[in-house]
Amino acid sequence: WQYPEAACARLVLDQQVFATDNFEETIWKLAAPIWVAGELAGALELCYRRPLPEADIGPFLKEEKALLELLADHLGHIIEHLQAQEHIRELKHQIEFVLAATRTRLAITDMERNLLYVDPGTERLYGDPKGRKCYEYFVGANEPCPTCPLGTIADGEVVTQEATLPKENHRPVQVITTAFRNEKGQRRIANVVMDLTERKRLEAELAHSQKLEAIGRLATGIAHEINTPAQYIRSNLQFLQEAFRDLEKAAQCSGEVFRSGGKTTGKPLPSEAAGAPSAEDIQYFCEEIPKALEQSVRGIDEIATIVRAMRQFAQPATGTKEPVDLNALIQSTLTLCRNEWKYAAEVVTDLAPQLPPVPGIAHDLHQVVLHLVVNAAQAIQEAQQKYGRQTKGTITVSTRLAGPWVEMRVADNGVGIPPENLSKIFDPFFTTRPVGQGRGQGLSIVRSIVVGGHGGQIDVESQPGQGSTFIVRLPVEASSAPLSLSQKATSPPLHAEFVGQNVPGQAQSACPPDHQPPYMPDGQPASVPHGQPVCQSNSQPDYLPDGRAAHGQPACLPTGQPAYLTQGQPACPAEGQPAYLTQ
Repeated sequence: WQYPEAACARLVLDQQVFATDNFEETIWKLAAPIWVAGELAGALELCYRRPLPEADIGPFLKEEKALLELLADHLGHIIEHLQAQEHIRELKHQIEFVLAATRTRLAITDMERNLLYVDPGTERLYGDPKGRKCYEYFVGANEPCPTCPLGTIADGEVVTQEATLPKENHRPVQVITTAFRNEKGQRRIANVVMDLTERKRLEAELAHSQKLEAIGRLATGIAHEINTPAQYIRSNLQFLQEAFRDLEKAAQCSGEVFRSGGKTTGKPLPSEAAGAPSAEDIQYFCEEIPKALEQSVRGIDEIATIVRAMRQFAQPATGTKEPVDLNALIQSTLTLCRNEWKYAAEVVTDLAPQLPPVPGIAHDLHQVVLHLVVNAAQAIQEAQQKYGRQTKGTITVSTRLAGPWVEMRVADNGVGIPPENLSKIFDPFFTTRPVGQGRGQGLSIVRSIVVGGHGGQIDVESQPGQGSTFIVRLPVEASSAPLSLSQKATSPPLHAEFVGQNVPGQAQSACPPDHQPPYMPDGQPASVPHGQPVCQSNSQPDYLPDGRAAHGQPACLPTGQPAYLTQGQPACPAEGQPAYLTQ
């Protein structure tokens, strides 16, 4: 300042006052506002304590005014920066408190899997993360985890997968991974590890309650199914008991004749007086007793089958996946829930022989089949009431091997599903049935088991008034790939075949020349009858076995396997002969 010996200053900030020891407010004052985050936070004031020669602004120079304004502006930026730092510290503390309270871990790595940050709770448990790889720090491994999505995840994509933490007594967790870029544009990977202990406990309790509910629901039908063979076994045993008494009398009669050497005194034998069976009666017994025994054995086998199916259904869920014979599981479940469908429908099974086992939890897959079959029976009953049908409907349960999947279809000719409901049928508690006839959880449970529990897929095809087909696909081998929330389950295309008009000529293609047919691994086009290659329009991508669109690349099919098309799309444009999809 021009006259520092006469100057004094004061800072007013958020109703607080800071001043020099010699501050004295006079008429010779210069002030500059302090702005913080666009709001007036205070002022910086400079006063001269005695009269001084006039300058540009009273005794002050323009340069002094500019300097004071610069100081006030700089002070505002400093305060704004400090407030931001304090806000960040407070926010960081709150986040870390929430993470600790919910037993959630947070780890940020670079693209080389070097740990850049872990939350304090993780650091206390696992140690200093500096200079350590994430897989070594958390798992104690020498190489990246096989399910790590770091190499394929896109910016903003979210990938979730379930795992256990070996260093925390194999605590079940859900790992949510996303990729982002920092202010410098450097790519970073954030992993949020959420505790699933309570959720797993609740899921186990829910599964147990669902099991008990299903058993209670089936109990009446099972009792009826057991009672039917039990009744005719009892009737046959009564017949055998009576037949044995008559045969015993016949044996006594034969003994009397044998002891007398075939001679009689003219008096009736004791056995004849007691009503011994005639030769016709004995012939009848010889014919009917084997039938009664055979029928009784068959009835006992039926009861044993029902009891065995019930034991398999009711056995405790282990929670670990084991090889499951899907065909045997379907047969067992159909036996168990026979009373649910036998009055409304006939069940037809088309189970592929030599179907490979699928890794799964048998109890959960029993639930899937049960819900789908009962749902089909209810759809048929609804159609019978709505359309006045007098005949039984048909439920068709089929299995087949479809590439890396084992596919199960449950089809019915029931009421069908309106198009506006197709996107909602797997939502929890969605139901179109009257109150008290359905809680809307069956298909939601099915989807949770198939997709969430087994890494499979579930789709539905339906036409109102004609019926529905539920398609369940389970991987033949346990998949190690994480389930991405950004990915949508893709339906394997259906088998295409020529129907209607035949394509004339042995060499005529089913599609115009500019369309590329799917190719077999040996380079030959996959063909349908008469040698016509099946192809799709250029706007429709072929699909590779893992469901990804090839985007112009020919889809390779296993040797000898038929060509597959996207559901609902003809194999070729209008000027060619289209190959239509079968139902």
